[in-house]
Amino acid sequence: MNGESKMTDIFYCSALELGAMVNRREIKPTEILDAYEKRIAEINPKINAIVYTKFDEARERAREIEEKLAKHQY
Repeated sequence: MNGESKMTDIFYCSALELGAMVNRREIKPTEILDAYEKRIAEINPKINAIVYTKFDEARERAREIEEKLAKHQY
């Protein structure tokens, strides 16, 4: 997948599919988070569905997972 296509396609993947993609090193957890954060920022003002986010905590966890993947601990 190219960069833009990958970011669009992940919105149609299940959590299991995204996890498998991460395990195969096809996408990083932070890339998934970035895509969803951007999408929420684009759409939420129109629909006001999300009132509270925890992007900082999610980013910290995503980086931890990336570090473990790099060390083959995950």
